[in-house]
Amino acid sequence: MTLKFLSERLRLSKSAISSVLNNSPLARTFSSKTRERIFKAAEEYNYKPNYFARYLNQRRSYLIGVLSPDLAEGYNTSILGGIEKHPLHSDYHYFLASHEWSKARIEQTLQMFLERGVDSIILINTPLNSEVDLPLAVIGKASTVERGISITIDNHVGIRGALEHLVSLGHRKIAFFKGHRDSADTQDRWDAPRADSLSDKKGRIV
Repeated sequence: MTLKFLSERLRLSKSAISSVLNNSPLARTFSSKTRERIFKAAEEYNYKPNYFARYLNQRRSYLIGVLSPDLAEGYNTSILGGIEKHPLHSDYHYFLASHEWSKARIEQTLQMFLERGVDSIILINTPLNSEVDLPLAVIGKASTVERGISITIDNHVGIRGALEHLVSLGHRKIAFFKGHRDSADTQDRWDAPRADSLSDKKGRIV
C-alpha cells in the first residue's frame, strides 16, 4: 500500500494526505471531513507511512538517544522510568544504551545515535568529551558539558541534610564511601562532608 494509491483513491495530493497522517501544522488547514476521509482510508487499506520518506521529508526521526552508565542500578532505573513516561504519550521513541563507564563505548554509542538520525540525546550521569550538534539534556553533574539543558542535584545540601539527621540521632563517628571514580558526581559528593559548612575547624563533623 502506497501513498500514491491513497492519493488516487481519495483524489487528494500526496502532500495533503501525508500532512494529515503526520499531524503536521498544515493538517489544520483541511476540514474535519477531509481529515476523517484520509484516516478512514488509511485504516481501511492498512496504510503505514514509510519511515525513511517521513524522515527525509520532515528532517525529523522522532527518535531520542538515551545513554546511561548502568541500566540496572536503582538511581538510573528511576530516571529511565520518568523518561519513558513522556514518549509513551507522544510520537517519539527512544534508543537506550549503557556504557559501563567505558569512554570508548560512550563515543561509539554517541556516533551510533548520530548515524541513526536521532533528534536529541539524553545523558544520565555520563561525561561528554566530544562535540554533539544536537539538542542535549544532561541529568547529573557534568562539568564537561557546556551546552544544552542540565538537571543537577545539589550534593552539598543533600549530604548536609543526611548528616544533620544522623547527628540528631546521636551519631558522631560516620563513615563515607567514595563512589565510582568515573561518576560525574563522585568528587563533589566526596568533598561535601569535608566542606567548612559541615565541619568544625579541625575537620570534625559537628
